[in-house]
Amino acid sequence: MTRIPSIFKHPKRVGFALLVLAVASFCSAQEMIWARNGQGQSSGYGGRVFSLGDFNNDGFSDFAVDAYARNFSQDPFGGYLEMFLGASVPSTVPFRTVLPDTSAGLKYGAFRLLGDINGDGVEDWTGLMLQRSDLDIVVAQIYLDGFSDSLPDLEWSWRDAIPYAMGDFNGDGFDDVYRYYLQPLDYGDVYFGSTSFDTIPDWTMHSPEGHRYQAWPDAFGDLNGDGFTDFISSNPTPENQLHIFYGGVSPDTVPAAVWTNHRDWETRIINDLNGDGKDEIVWAGLPAGNINVHFGGNMISQTPDRILQFLGCSDVSDIISAGDVNDDGYNDMIVLDWRCTRTGKLALYLGSPWVNTNPVFEFLGAQDPYDLVAVFSAAGYGDVNGDGVGDFGVGAWSDDADGTRGRTIVIAGSRNWIVPAEDRRVPYPRDFQVSAFPNPFNSQTTLRMDLPLGTRNVKVDVFNTLGQQVEQVESPVLASRVDVRLSADDWASGVYMAHVQTENTFETVKLVYLQ
Repeated sequence: MTRIPSIFKHPKRVGFALLVLAVASFCSAQEMIWARNGQGQSSGYGGRVFSLGDFNNDGFSDFAVDAYARNFSQDPFGGYLEMFLGASVPSTVPFRTVLPDTSAGLKYGAFRLLGDINGDGVEDWTGLMLQRSDLDIVVAQIYLDGFSDSLPDLEWSWRDAIPYAMGDFNGDGFDDVYRYYLQPLDYGDVYFGSTSFDTIPDWTMHSPEGHRYQAWPDAFGDLNGDGFTDFISSNPTPENQLHIFYGGVSPDTVPAAVWTNHRDWETRIINDLNGDGKDEIVWAGLPAGNINVHFGGNMISQTPDRILQFLGCSDVSDIISAGDVNDDGYNDMIVLDWRCTRTGKLALYLGSPWVNTNPVFEFLGAQDPYDLVAVFSAAGYGDVNGDGVGDFGVGAWSDDADGTRGRTIVIAGSRNWIVPAEDRRVPYPRDFQVSAFPNPFNSQTTLRMDLPLGTRNVKVDVFNTLGQQVEQVESPVLASRVDVRLSADDWASGVYMAHVQTENTFETVKLVYLQ
């Protein structure tokens, strides 16, 4: 990334950074660095795939493949989970396999990561066990010691209640767990993580009367960049509403924002795509083929900031954070459609200040070079093979025409994937927006200004609590986004107010300088 010298003249050291655009490239195929087929006759191998992070601290990212039981009468495994270690040449032999206790009449149902609940620095997880007779979820086995321990630390009854990893909802440094009860009361509980994690809920939200499924979470992430986990939920009635809940020290059970006439289909929170420190709301829009991206912030507009193009066979079935698969410092995103006549389609979109409109990489199952009959799941794995670029896994729940076993692969990331030329246009925001990062800071901070179309001049004045001016910048506007770097070498520790003004409006941002 090349920095263009500042056009602003001022005695203080103030830097302005603009991006130089690269040449577009489109890659229709990419190296497959790992592949494995399912071991059960009807295992559904690759029904879900997961990143485990670098849990053994060897510099390679690790991953897991979930093989849920598609047909209990035919499959003696009854579902299972395999975990694999990253390496320069990743092994297809799992370092650990999770199987259910069949003597207790249970079948393995599914696997979920839960984050670091007890603060020991390792990923915690749960295996959901099913009863053979009615296939209901009857128990969730909670593992709080990462993947080195084969014995569960807790077993909870989860009938009609599904656990979700939600991150740190209350900002105490521990990841929390959300579980939603569909029947009979339609409500959600949050269990705050701690060194002595227990099964007593710390936060409860009931879906209001007439707003069924409001407590059912669609996705979790940090939408406003404040360090607290937020979540969204949608319900089909009334008015196809989307609800946004912000986390905090004492989280509110009343949504911070409600969108109406929101299509109730595949809405996700995706890891920060445009590099502003806030996650995005992304959903499959209308007409079919549109992917709506709403940039995160304290106030998120219901009008999308970007509309991406996706040519699937029917409807989008999932939208997934991919991590940084081209090593450009921005998170990327995968869109899936597994309804393509049982073959499925995958499309990869690159993050950037713009977020590319069209996929930079895509393929159809049964027509791909990876021997996949179908495409059903995907996940960003991080750097599996240690080449410095993030990789991603793709799962297919069948590996032959009979729809049995399943197959999972790992596709290598590529630095050759870059934002196409037609996407290198910064969309002008509808409103004047200013943010500062980092904040608090101890040396330098950056004011990011998103300026509406037609803005010609901007002025920045920084004052201390005595009203004394310590910094001033004034200049014509040459782009819709301007970053101003402030150096505080001559400032005293304390609170400052940055007043940012244009011809039509102004904003004030509080800055905290810690020397």
